[in-house]
Amino acid sequence: MAPLGIVFLVFFIVPLVLTLIVSFWDYTEYAIIPDFTFRNYQEIFEGCITGYLICA
Repeated sequence: MAPLGIVFLVFFIVPLVLTLIVSFWDYTEYAIIPDFTFRNYQEIFEGCITGYLICA
């Protein structure tokens, strides 16, 4: 793997994957709990009537 590919992997792909993983964790007011949940994404889309509406 070329040096530029390693830099891309370490500084872009790894943080992106970690952000995606943490987005499925549960949270309280003061802590992030490493427990898998869809609640974060459910709260984003619960106001939508159909799948065709774009939530703001």
